Amino acid sequence: MSLTRRQFLQLAGTFGLAAAAPRLRLPIQPAAVAWPLLALTTLPGRQRSILLRLPRLELDQAGSLLLKPGSAPGIPLPVAQTQWNRENSHDWDRLQIGHPWAIVLHWFGDDPQAQNSLSAYLNGFDGLRRVHDYETRTSAHVLVGKAHPANPGQHVGIVQTQLAHADGTPFVASHLPMLDYESHLQRQQYFVRALYQLNYQEPAIHSILQDWFDGWWVDPNMRSLGLEITGRDFDSLQGRPPDQQVANTVAVVAALMRRYGVRSSSVLGHLEIQTNKPDPGKKFMALVRCLLGSLALTGSDALLKELCFAQYLGEDGDPWRAVRVYFQFTRDYLLLTGRPNQMYEWEADSGYWTLVDQLPGHTHTSLPPAAHFQPPLPGAAPVVGATFLVPHDHAGVDLYLPANQAYTLTDVQLSAAGECLYTGPLRNQHGGFQAFFRHRQPDGAEVLSHYANLSRLADLLPGTLYPAGQVVGQLDSGPGRAFILHFGIAYGAAWETTLRSNPEVPLNASVTWIRERFLDPLAYLEGHAA
Repeated sequence: MSLTRRQFLQLAGTFGLAAAAPRLRLPIQPAAVAWPLLALTTLPGRQRSILLRLPRLELDQAGSLLLKPGSAPGIPLPVAQTQWNRENSHDWDRLQIGHPWAIVLHWFGDDPQAQNSLSAYLNGFDGLRRVHDYETRTSAHVLVGKAHPANPGQHVGIVQTQLAHADGTPFVASHLPMLDYESHLQRQQYFVRALYQLNYQEPAIHSILQDWFDGWWVDPNMRSLGLEITGRDFDSLQGRPPDQQVANTVAVVAALMRRYGVRSSSVLGHLEIQTNKPDPGKKFMALVRCLLGSLALTGSDALLKELCFAQYLGEDGDPWRAVRVYFQFTRDYLLLTGRPNQMYEWEADSGYWTLVDQLPGHTHTSLPPAAHFQPPLPGAAPVVGATFLVPHDHAGVDLYLPANQAYTLTDVQLSAAGECLYTGPLRNQHGGFQAFFRHRQPDGAEVLSHYANLSRLADLLPGTLYPAGQVVGQLDSGPGRAFILHFGIAYGAAWETTLRSNPEVPLNASVTWIRERFLDPLAYLEGHAA
């Protein structure tokens, strides 16, 4: 006989009641670590803007969300129970005590332009939907909207959609499917694979997601707190949440972390658990993780610092190292599970490199921001040959030097200040030499410049910073012949994910493959001209 999920929970609860009644888990006690402090004013622009909008929230012993304006007593936030919560509020419906919990973020899926009311969101929760062979409802512990909770106006602010048990333990919400263990066994759960790859490089990296998939059978609903965030398509320009909504999300997550002792490595997106779902977005999750770290780093909350950074303390006990590992993990996780163009957009949005440059002991070469990019062949405009994606497998632009009556050498110059990454032979059919450089935009995102088909290379040293206008190499031209400079602009992360191991564009590269790694160089030069 097969059991529905509700029947299973009731049965499990019946057995659980035979034991002593569970007590609510207590927050962990912060270790005696002198955690570093960074001034809020030093944060990159959008991070600072979001954290300045952060509502002060806490959860009381009864599990109720309170708004704390200054030193005044907490103001209870609105409560609107879902039908699921009203029907599943028995002793056996509590989250499992004695196991770590996760915090899982979802988007609600409504049109971001719609003026949805709280009743509309509740109707969305309470409507029946079919899951496998039975009908059920959905729910979450908190609904997070666009408005500041102290002044919601026409928008939803922060609404608690589930009440806790009398002992303060949250009840189970219906927001996740059963884990796809088969997909994991077939090595298709690429988030878990990424975590193990990062763990191999840094033993301190570990997530509750690994425990769920590699341990005994788990119903993730029984070990997680769910947040529904109004809107959809957060990683797109159209669906990007406003700063206040991101601030609300971070505030709720931080309050739940403090109350229930949830570490930052247990803050997950729905897409990490169920890989065929896109919510709430890879870039959005990386932004939330970055903001949680920045909130801890710029505040005096020792418990939040512990929950964010303590996992990454090494044997030397260096707190700055733990902070660096945290932020490095945030980027590397997105690097392994996302695409270079997504990394570029996230770096610009979060100002990641601007923040990292302030962390003592970081190993990434700091670059001067390059506001302007100049053409690599100064002087008379060269003849433009093949351009970006014309033909479809072309990742840059070909610049032709006019044929001269006499043999000449023409300097190719570095388009902007940057770090040399690679110099060497070009192995494709054109031959010659090539060079890659890394550059930092003022918004914090990084790009690469590529110079290929060079007749000669200048004396360049990888790992060295060079100014704009530095001679990269030379092109030959002579009677009846014109040599070509292939010039490209790539997303910075393309070096780590692809080009470092093979600094060539594959002959069978698709349009999608190229767009995920390269930009149109002529359009980029035009948009970044002096």
